[in-house]
Order: sequence, then structure tokens, then C-alpha cells
Amino acid sequence: MPFKAYYMTPGHSLHKDLDEAAVAEALRSGQGLLWLDIVETKEEDALFLRRVFGFHPLAVEDCLSELVHAPKVDDYDDYLFILTNGVNYRAQSHVVETNELDLFLGRNYVVSNHNFQHYSVDEVKAQVEATGGPMSKGADYLLHSLLDSLTANVIPAMDTLTDEVDALEEEIVSRPERARLDIVLSIKRSTVRIQRRIAPGREVLNRLSRGEFALVSPDAARFFRDVYDRAVWVEGVNNAISERADHTMMLYLSSFANRQNESIRLLSIVTVIFMPLMLIAAIYGMNFHNMPELKWKYGYFSMLGVMAVFALGISAIFWGKRWITWGRSGVRKMTPLTFDLDKVRGVGEKPKTGGLD
Repeated sequence: MPFKAYYMTPGHSLHKDLDEAAVAEALRSGQGLLWLDIVETKEEDALFLRRVFGFHPLAVEDCLSELVHAPKVDDYDDYLFILTNGVNYRAQSHVVETNELDLFLGRNYVVSNHNFQHYSVDEVKAQVEATGGPMSKGADYLLHSLLDSLTANVIPAMDTLTDEVDALEEEIVSRPERARLDIVLSIKRSTVRIQRRIAPGREVLNRLSRGEFALVSPDAARFFRDVYDRAVWVEGVNNAISERADHTMMLYLSSFANRQNESIRLLSIVTVIFMPLMLIAAIYGMNFHNMPELKWKYGYFSMLGVMAVFALGISAIFWGKRWITWGRSGVRKMTPLTFDLDKVRGVGEKPKTGGLD
């Protein structure tokens, strides 16, 4: 079975790459600390866990299942079974992936199980192989290191989601395109999916930090409280992103409605301008013989002039009511012509006299 096993002796000597027999021997000794990490649990792995560790069939069945379960913690007296989830956000597809991590905590062992690669588990493995630190204080501290790394790896996903919402809020007002709305909807679905995992996981951390279980020492419980506080912070950020996604959707709908109103207004203005022109064209397009203007030499040009007057007149009315904004920027830049009324009226000038000095 594909697994990685570490064993730290009471003298803090680290042994790596243990086989099944060495794992069973380390467990039977009851000393030191054993960490068994299993990837893609198979039926033979389940038999090994039941035979060597004596785990409950229901807990082992959860490990075999390919479904992603809700986080929980079950107390089996001699050991704890903790089921939690990691979050991986793929920015290119705007999709959140949740990877399940199953953990067994015993007096002198920790068993971790996952069906896919877990960066949080890999980080703890690297720390163990480098310094052995996470395994130097006991099983509950190793469990804390795994859950702490798991929670910390959610923060980059939160940062990426926040940056995407920031960019969308600025872009969606100027360019309310359907593709951007699809991204907002994907982010909204991602926050809902994260919330479904974070809330139960936060409760698991809360129970571990309260000293509810004998396998978690009071000193280790304080460290779990720190992880719990981080999970609360992540949940708050996730809720804020969800609210901003809702606000961004409202911005899109508002911007789209404004653009639609602008288009309707433009079409309405064009329709009103051309209505009298169409009326004139319809009148003189009727097939009556007794229409004096039809035989007039300048009738054609006169009707064109009347149409132009109507079009310009209606346009001027709309422009004056600011329903048409074309050309207003140029008008605002023109320097107005001003007159000094006092000079025009002669006020302040010395009056001219017609007599002799």
C-alpha cells in the first residue's frame, strides 16, 4: 500500500520509510511517536488499519469512501477520528476544490489518510524530515501541526478571491460583459462551497481547543485555539467576499440597465426626429392627381427643406433639454462673449459740452 511512515523514539531519534512490520512493532511498543500517512486508501489498507490499529469499521469506511464528507470529530475512547477538508482554489477556472483529510489521533500515534496530494501534509512532512520538530512534543502537537498547515493553506485562496473581486468591481462598471458576470457567479459558488467546509471545521477546532478530549493536553489545546481563531478569520473573509460578489452582481445589473436605457433613449430620439419626416413623405407619396405641390418646380427641394427644418428644430429642442449631449463638450470650452454695459451706456465718461470755455 502507498504510505509514508515516520517513527520518533523516546530519545528523539527519527526513523523514516518504515514497512508494515516496523509500523506494527512501533505501535506495539507503546513508546515514542508513530506517524503513518496513507495516500489513496485501498481495501488492503483498510484491513491493515482494522487489524493493526483496531480502528472502528465505520471510521475506516469513511477513509475508503471517495465522497467528500463534512468535517467532524468522533471519540472512540482510545483514539479520535477527525475528518476535515482542505481548500484549493484554481484561479484559471475560478473553481474551488475541497480535498478531504482523515486523521486518527492515539496516545502515541497519528494516522493521516487522503485520496489526493495535500500540500499541508507535504509541508509537515518536510518539517519532520528537516528538524523532526512537529513530532518532538507528542501526538496532539503533531495533529495541531497538520490542522494548522491545513488552515493556513486556505489563506492564499482567500487572497486570490479578494483580488479577483477587487478587479471585477472596477471592470464590471465600465464593461458589463456576460463573461465577467459568469466569473462573479463562479466566485459566489466558491464562497458557498468554502462556507460548507469552514463552518463545521471551525466547530471541530473549537472542540479540540476546549479540552473536551483526554488525548489533547491542556497546553496543546491552547495551540488549537490559535488555529480556531484563524478559521474564524477565514470564515469572516469568506463571508465578506460573498457579500462583495452579491454587490458586484448588482453593479453589473445596474450598469447593464443603464446601458440599455441609453440605447432605448437613442432609439426614441431618432424615432421622434424621423416621425414628422415620415409623415411628410407619406403625405406626398399618396397617389392623388390633385396635389398642387407635385407640379411645382421647386416642390421637391421645398419638401427637403421642410424636413430639414423639422429635424433640426426637434434636435435643437432635445439638445436644449440636455437629452442630446453631442457637441456639449465643445460648447463648454468656448469663451463666452461679454460686454461692459457701463461703457456701452457711457456711464463714467466725461460728458461732452457744446459751449465755449
